[in-house]
Amino acid sequence: MVEFFIVEIMGHKVGLLTLYAGLAGGADIILVPEIPYDINAVCKKIADRHAGGSRFSIVAIAEGAISKEEAKLTKKELKKKLAEDRKKFTPLWLTSWQRKLRRKSVLR
Repeated sequence: MVEFFIVEIMGHKVGLLTLYAGLAGGADIILVPEIPYDINAVCKKIADRHAGGSRFSIVAIAEGAISKEEAKLTKKELKKKLAEDRKKFTPLWLTSWQRKLRRKSVLR
């Protein structure tokens, strides 16, 4: 079983604080709003670290980080998706990860 810690850091539009906190805290993966992330690349990095003998991984993520799929949405569509996710009290990145990670046998 792969263990990983997700640390959400404030930074809705700018990821500078997340970047510095991730570097200072030894995060293995740092996700900022300025660069849309690929969930498959994140999963692969975590799996590679596990295969290399690492017992855990730390992911620092800014609260405004979005995936490449979400970056393709129009502003109106993204706002609608954000509103729906806020009703569930779930951050946008977490709902995206939950859907993707359920399909990945590596991170169960």
